[in-house]
Amino acid sequence: MSDEEVGKSRRPISVNLQLCPEANARLVALAKVHKRSKRLEALLRIYDSLNNVPEVTGEYSEIFTIK
Repeated sequence: MSDEEVGKSRRPISVNLQLCPEANARLVALAKVHKRSKRLEALLRIYDSLNNVPEVTGEYSEIFTIK
């Protein structure tokens, strides 16, 4: 892989998400508790999930339920 290809593969990628009002409220509350922006809180939680949840299985309705 050339230096140019490596540089391109490390560029940040933007992702737009649609959250239900409950998920948004939870994200805002957690960001406030940890004194982080909502964007940073979401980013950290996505990376944490990707590193710690080996596979997402089951009913999607259960996954989308905010606890």
